[in-house]
Amino acid sequence: MSEPEPLQSFAQAPAAKALNGSLALWLAALCLAFSAVAAAATLAAVSRAPSGLPPGVLPGLAVAMGGLLGAAALLAHGLFKPLRALRLRAEAELTHSLDEPGPWPNVPGEVGRLSAAVQSILAQGQFKAEASADMLARLEAVLNYAQVGVAFSRLSHIELVSQHYCTVFACEQSEVMGQPTRIMYPSDEAYEALSARARPAFMEFGAFEGELELVRRNGERFWASMRGRAVVPGNLAMGTIWIIEDVTLAREQRERLTYNATHDALTGLANRLAFESALGKATAMVAKHSFSALFMDLDRFKQVNDTGGHAAGDALLKGIAEALHACVRGTDMVARLGGDEFAVLLPRCPEEVALNLAERMRAAVEGYALEMDGRRHTVGVSIGLVHVDERFASGADVVRAADAACYAAKHAGRNCVVAYSSLPPAAQLESPDPEAAALAGQGAPA
Repeated sequence: MSEPEPLQSFAQAPAAKALNGSLALWLAALCLAFSAVAAAATLAAVSRAPSGLPPGVLPGLAVAMGGLLGAAALLAHGLFKPLRALRLRAEAELTHSLDEPGPWPNVPGEVGRLSAAVQSILAQGQFKAEASADMLARLEAVLNYAQVGVAFSRLSHIELVSQHYCTVFACEQSEVMGQPTRIMYPSDEAYEALSARARPAFMEFGAFEGELELVRRNGERFWASMRGRAVVPGNLAMGTIWIIEDVTLAREQRERLTYNATHDALTGLANRLAFESALGKATAMVAKHSFSALFMDLDRFKQVNDTGGHAAGDALLKGIAEALHACVRGTDMVARLGGDEFAVLLPRCPEEVALNLAERMRAAVEGYALEMDGRRHTVGVSIGLVHVDERFASGADVVRAADAACYAAKHAGRNCVVAYSSLPPAAQLESPDPEAAALAGQGAPA
């Protein structure tokens, strides 16, 4: 027989449920109290008996103890069942269990207040998680519109990248998220080198900027401009924001411009500008390290241009440049000063060694022959050598001394080497200018 509708509504109301729970706990407590009183009375009767147990006492004691245990079990069940329900529901919320979670326990007392507090904490956490997810989605939208590679790293791991970052590194976001930042570098040495450069800058200024070589996911290397800023200056554990741009083409263009500005377009040797710069630096350091310099002027080169044309002259200059470069050390500089004039800078080279090298270069030029259009073109070379020490105050002084020695080699019959130190004192004190001498009709033969 079903209950009347008003009674069903009352039974399902939260207040009624709470009342039922309270009555159950009170009933368990009363049973426990009555059982305890009965057990105590029985034990008192036993203690007053003069000898042995009175008849009927043992069964009474057993009943009292059984009631005591039953009441205790009923009370424990009433107390711990809501706690178990609270634990199971909280675990379901935290682990996002797919199983249908049970209801939150709605009981009076401390368990009920604890249940309410847990629900409040989880609700706040859910709100913060949703706010964080919304902020992250907005941040990703902004990053994906950025025309530079942007990455956020923390504790040496990549946590967030922009779409353009993926374009630069030829990867998908899923391939790099959570990966060590080491994957951006071509080697462990390159990674450690950046750390050694960047960490002091971050700690002192909170930022780092530089160009370095990185590697795409397909293994291709490229040059990148990297600008990093710590989220919290001085605390790298809070993360770093990186802006990364592929500057490979810009770097190549810059290097090409630099190369063209310092190299001869025809022969690929250093040009006059680069040689004079290196000579000036070497002269400034001559107190610590002396050096030698050679100035060369090709003999009979005008005849090659006259008989074979400029094409033959250019081809011969290129061949001679290769022959000269093959004679020197890796630390030496061979330059074409212009026309048929060459120069060589020999760092830390004594005069005796320089004389032997100059003779070897003279022989290399003399032995070079250009076969072109049925003609065989050869030339000689006159070389002036100067060993530079503290007597020379500037690179211009070295140039004047080397010109004087080369001028002397021309007058000595061409195709020979003359050291500045072998010139008469008068010639050393006042070195003539070959171009001015030629204008005056006193120049050496070509």
